[in-house]
Amino acid sequence: MLITLFIWALYVRIKLSGEVNPEKKLIQRLRYTLWTAMGLGLYFWFLLPSTPSFSTYGLPTTVADIDDPRQLLEYLQRYNQTIVRTVEVMYWLLFCGVWFVGGSLLQALNELGAIRANIADSKEHK
Repeated sequence: MLITLFIWALYVRIKLSGEVNPEKKLIQRLRYTLWTAMGLGLYFWFLLPSTPSFSTYGLPTTVADIDDPRQLLEYLQRYNQTIVRTVEVMYWLLFCGVWFVGGSLLQALNELGAIRANIADSKEHK
């Protein structure tokens, strides 16, 4: 996964290095950031445990199904693993979402401010 992100970052850097128009560069950077965020979201979606783990499939139907403490322990451990995995995936999804999307929006706003300042300066010099 990290190798794919590194290759993607190099591709984006090379693609954006040839662009001289700051507005187009800003839009392209936002477009690439959103594609990256969507790719990460899809990746984390596939890391989530399958839904049958949370559904009624596999639930004990009678007390006899969990009469033995070993059966109960196995049942609880299986559901605990599913919950822990879901929490881990959601943690990383939120972490990456905040940093990628939030960081790109802050960078875009900074660049947009610089573009507007350049336009205002060019109008003053005319």
